[in-house]
Amino acid sequence: LAEGNEQVVYMTLLKVDERGQFSVAASNNPGVQSDLELPLNQFAWGEKGEYLAQVYDPYTQENLWVASEVLEDENGEPWGLLITKVSEDRIGEVMSRTNRDSLIILAFSVVIVLLLLVNHLRFFERSMMYDKLREIDQMKDDFVSVASHELKTPLTAIKSYLYMVEKDVDGQ
Repeated sequence: LAEGNEQVVYMTLLKVDERGQFSVAASNNPGVQSDLELPLNQFAWGEKGEYLAQVYDPYTQENLWVASEVLEDENGEPWGLLITKVSEDRIGEVMSRTNRDSLIILAFSVVIVLLLLVNHLRFFERSMMYDKLREIDQMKDDFVSVASHELKTPLTAIKSYLYMVEKDVDGQ
């Protein structure tokens, strides 16, 4: 498997005995002893899951990403660990691309949020203008009502006097 994938530097298969001790079943790592001592193995075995960490490898003299995964038999019983060491270069490319894509998505999200805020502000302003318009319309109605009343009162008196003049009330 390691020879078929250029990003994989080393692979080690560990078996676990009945006492919980790790022993090497297969490996292409010249420093296989360091694989036995990885704390990552204990985490993966204890949690029955996968763990990933970055370690310094003295043989390649570079940082490598190490993945430890519990292997189970057909009954679901754990029997060993597969340790894969991957070159940091490939992981760096993926991380760089992921960071770039995340920043682009973040920038796009910020722009969308800003556009939504501007739109919300415009609706808020329109709502405030509508409230002002209703208030002004009510003031106009009140003014017309008061003005109408104030004009009707003298007109009613004048109308009464004209009626009396027309009918020549009391002969005067």
